Amino acid sequence: QQGILWISTTNGLYSYDGISILLHKSSTFGKNILSNNRITGLLEDRSGQLWCGSESLCKYDPCSKKWSCFFVTIEQGKLLMDYIFPFYIDIENKVWCYIGKYAGIGYFDPLTETFQEAGIKAKNIVPLSNKNSFYSKLDSIWCFDQKDKLTLHTLLSKNKWQTKEFTLSLNNESLGLIYDLKVDDQKTWICSANGLYKLNVYQNVIEKIDLSDIQSNIIPSSVSFVNDYALISTFNHGLIVLNSNNNKIVNYI
Repeated sequence: QQGILWISTTNGLYSYDGISILLHKSSTFGKNILSNNRITGLLEDRSGQLWCGSESLCKYDPCSKKWSCFFVTIEQGKLLMDYIFPFYIDIENKVWCYIGKYAGIGYFDPLTETFQEAGIKAKNIVPLSNKNSFYSKLDSIWCFDQKDKLTLHTLLSKNKWQTKEFTLSLNNESLGLIYDLKVDDQKTWICSANGLYKLNVYQNVIEKIDLSDIQSNIIPSSVSFVNDYALISTFNHGLIVLNSNNNKIVNYI
């Protein structure tokens, strides 16, 4: 919100204000800084505060320019020594996270400064948000277990979820590593190491979007939507604009 570009890396968090670059790093001797240099996620809430994951959940206040780190405690007050992956901030300003193998999916409540489990005991899972805005409640969570399976958890009531699994393969070919997932009005768009796909969750049917008119072996990194257009960012061919209704290429840069 302040026009600063934030870049998360395995060696700390960088900020760029258009003039200079500042590196935020962990230090044994410092306070009000990151707990670890490996950044696992990056979110901004409605008040402009920055949240990032590491061995704790860290919050940066741009007004005071100070960091606060919140650790997860397990049995007998021991700290959870695992990385936290924040992936969504909901309408109540709760920060949803993957809290390591011990807790699975949960959320951090800034009002009480406590972590709460959400009832999804998932191991080795990368959570993927299907929301483009935090002005809503989190009623479903997609999880990718890195073994060619995508799991949709749909909230039924508090801490009770309905689970449906999808095998990520087409014509005996794996989709590979998932980079991004978004849901439009009808289908789920998947950016993977082997291309761009659409998943119909009701019929459990996967189709691959043909981008070979531009270049073969295009690797999509993220997808977003503007009206009837899908904006596809890629690792190896810039930005591609598709008609989201018929999958036709409109333009590319």
